[in-house]
Amino acid sequence: MEKLLKQKKFFVAVLGIVLGLIFLTGTLAWRDFSQHKTNEASGDGIMYDVSLIEEYETITNWKVTDPEQTKKIMVKNMGKDDTYGQLYVRLQLKEYMEISEDGVEYSEQRFMLDKNGEFITFSDEDEAEKAYPIAEYEREKHQILGDDQERWYIALPPNEEYGKFLPLRFQKGEPVPLVEGSIRAQEDNRYQHEENDACNYKIHTWMDEAEIEDPFHEFVDWILNDQEIIEMNQWDGNPAPVWIADTQSAEGYIYWGQPLKVGETTSSFFQALKLRKQPSGSFYYALHVDMEALPVDEVDDSWIF
Repeated sequence: MEKLLKQKKFFVAVLGIVLGLIFLTGTLAWRDFSQHKTNEASGDGIMYDVSLIEEYETITNWKVTDPEQTKKIMVKNMGKDDTYGQLYVRLQLKEYMEISEDGVEYSEQRFMLDKNGEFITFSDEDEAEKAYPIAEYEREKHQILGDDQERWYIALPPNEEYGKFLPLRFQKGEPVPLVEGSIRAQEDNRYQHEENDACNYKIHTWMDEAEIEDPFHEFVDWILNDQEIIEMNQWDGNPAPVWIADTQSAEGYIYWGQPLKVGETTSSFFQALKLRKQPSGSFYYALHVDMEALPVDEVDDSWIF
């Protein structure tokens, strides 16, 4: 009897445990934590687009008598809407110039001149022979420098002295850079985006003594838009729509004085170029502009802002 009672108690206890487990399991199933939902969205960050704009026509056969050659330099924030950001902008101007040691090839003998010091010439041989018979004078046909056609010239007789040599051909010498060690950029890399020889041209600095050390100033004048430029020591530190020339370092930067907003274009601090002195030989001059632009929140201590 006692054994039977113990078996009943054990059965009740086991039944209680099982019911408890069933109750617990049922409670967990009702609180269902496996269900969830995430609402997603994606997009691009702020975009930036800026362009260096210039107004300039390539000069050929540049002479000191030529008028000023228009040269304008501006920067535009090309952004189209509010998904584009504002930018700080600075420029660096660099120069290169080379002058060739040219010469002229002259005739071996002298030719006759008239009383005004001009060569005596004829358009055809018959006229030349009639005026100067072949028995006494030697005639030669040449096209000299500065003339667009061939003409007949009368060689100076041995006993005559009033004559001079014909300038026959131009001889181009080896070009010599104004700045020793500088290299002219090759035609096939001046327009590439990566750094090239043009990026290594001599930097134009805005310091007071820069003009003294500037070998280009002897030959080329920059006509600047002075109303659009202030020097660093004139700037009060506040944003301003003006170009700020760094006159305190040799880095040669000129800064647009405020963030360039979407769609805005800077003024041009440059107006024109003028050849002030004709070089002694054929020459080549280049003005190279490097532009740097940074988002407003990424400007570091190397900038003035």
